[in-house]
Amino acid sequence: MSYSQSWLEDTNARRCILVKATVNYYNGSSWSEIIKYFSNYPYMTTDAAIVFLPIIANGFSFSEELSTSSGVSFSYGDIELHNNGEYDNWLDTETYIWTNRPVQVYYGDPSWISANEAAIYSSFELIFDGLISDINSKNRTKINILVRDKMEKLNTPITENKLGATGTWGGGGQTNSENIKPLILGEVHNIEPILMDPSTLEYMFHDGSIGPAEQLIEIRDNGVPIYTAGVLTGGATVDNTEGTFTLTAPLVGVCTVSVQGLKKSIDFTGGGSVLNTYNNNIAHLIALITTQLGKSYTKLAFNELDLTNLSNFATANDASVGIAITDRESLLGICEQLASSLGAQVYFTRQGLLQILRLGVYTSDPSVDITDSDILQGSLYVSGRTSIVAATKLGYARNYTVQDNLLSAIPSKNKTMFASEWYDITVVDSTIKALYKLNEDPVQKDTALIVAADATAEATRLNNYYKTLHPTYRFKARSKLLSLKLGQEVTLTHNRFGLSGGKSGQVTFLGPDWSRGIIDVGVTI
Repeated sequence: MSYSQSWLEDTNARRCILVKATVNYYNGSSWSEIIKYFSNYPYMTTDAAIVFLPIIANGFSFSEELSTSSGVSFSYGDIELHNNGEYDNWLDTETYIWTNRPVQVYYGDPSWISANEAAIYSSFELIFDGLISDINSKNRTKINILVRDKMEKLNTPITENKLGATGTWGGGGQTNSENIKPLILGEVHNIEPILMDPSTLEYMFHDGSIGPAEQLIEIRDNGVPIYTAGVLTGGATVDNTEGTFTLTAPLVGVCTVSVQGLKKSIDFTGGGSVLNTYNNNIAHLIALITTQLGKSYTKLAFNELDLTNLSNFATANDASVGIAITDRESLLGICEQLASSLGAQVYFTRQGLLQILRLGVYTSDPSVDITDSDILQGSLYVSGRTSIVAATKLGYARNYTVQDNLLSAIPSKNKTMFASEWYDITVVDSTIKALYKLNEDPVQKDTALIVAADATAEATRLNNYYKTLHPTYRFKARSKLLSLKLGQEVTLTHNRFGLSGGKSGQVTFLGPDWSRGIIDVGVTI
């Protein structure tokens, strides 16, 4: 009996907020995680096993945003609780640790009967599944639990595997033992491998302990190929499983390699699973690294992925990408680099599911009509507008090791390629440039894309989107619109700002206030 649209629109409905919060508790001898339950109305299961403390003071609200500049946005909120001293010890970090513990918020009617805890979660609607950021007190009669979405789980190193002591080094001369083992995702060009053993000329190009590489494509000495998979194989012995190779002769100059990396991907069907197949698609790589890499306690489970969204994104966006991780980098940073290569953003839904959203591309949710009758009187205004762009420049096919003035006998075009870090593509709309008197050359945006056609298509898409001014309208709306989702298509009709005929737009901001039954909405046209 979860909430229906008619219940949402009922102005007389009692709106019950149920919170399930996990906290680490010290009982005097050991730490263990326990659950705290609280609500804004008295509520308990009929078996009396779960009793919610009716101490929520101001309901529950949080905000979520799809950035118009393609940056990662965090959803955040605040649960304020009544406290006249009886809960002061919740603030004591020697007894309670709330930070980074799970919190779920459910929404419904206090008259709905639940026989047990499981019945609560099938009857009430899950409106937030995230983490506790902190707990504090804004005044002497309140305690505030700060919550955020699961994006923080991704703010952890993607790998901390260090090379360590390896091989035989004359006179104890190893200087790279603290170096992060290279982790290759997708296909990368011209990276420097790590020397493992100078006595045997053994190198590492990919951390095989995480998973085998698909293929070492080529090894070069100052730009000259000395090993090419399936063609020129006498220059080295390659082990793609371990991610290493051993040269058959000493180098003349700098060793660089091109690699197809981690031979794993995600099956988006049947609840998700890991496949031992190579895939350099953005959605597959994001799903892979968020579920399989990082800290054990921050890895996402497959049921924390919106598999339908990821599958749809992978199908619609099959561009090839590649990233070489050779230093301490966060999962979040890598996900952002991958997604932003196609103007997309990683995002967690209210239900705690990872999605990839794209500004200007609607989600598969049904379109919603929003009219004057849905908008609280006098609340509609223009909150911002995108900047006009007449030219877009993208960097692609990164050369990870820039080599100037190569003296080896390779074609001049190859020397030019090795001397530049990026290939680039620029798309210009001369009409818009002249109309708005835009004379500046565009700043290059670097991507993980590796194919010219993909970079051209994305630069064209971005230029077509941003060469038109896109206003964002903000307004407060009635409870009917509490079910809106970020990225969803809406048709906005109003008697102001030229909206009388109705215009299609994308939901880019949501700030629901569940206890009051209203919502702050942002729509970018």
